[in-house]
Amino acid sequence: MEAAGSISLEDMVGVVGHCIEIDAVEGPINVTAPNAVTNREFTRALGHSVSRPTLCPIPGFALRAVLGEVAHTLLASVRLDPSKLIGTGFRFHHPTLDEALA
Repeated sequence: MEAAGSISLEDMVGVVGHCIEIDAVEGPINVTAPNAVTNREFTRALGHSVSRPTLCPIPGFALRAVLGEVAHTLLASVRLDPSKLIGTGFRFHHPTLDEALA
């Protein structure tokens, strides 16, 4: 399962500015970092960045029991590709998750 949204705030703001300034950007684009990670990798990297242990992932059935239908958003696998954005000349300041979390 890939974690969508693993993009730094600085890069997200940069994407908005890029889309406003560059005429070559047309239609929808995926606003996500170029290096996709799994939910497990995201959880470990986040725990490491805030110096907190990540013992084990929460099982899907437990999330569904507590959060109901909202759990689907957390458990869904999303494969986003920013190649259209990169093709218009956008350069990420933080292309990896560790850089984005730092």
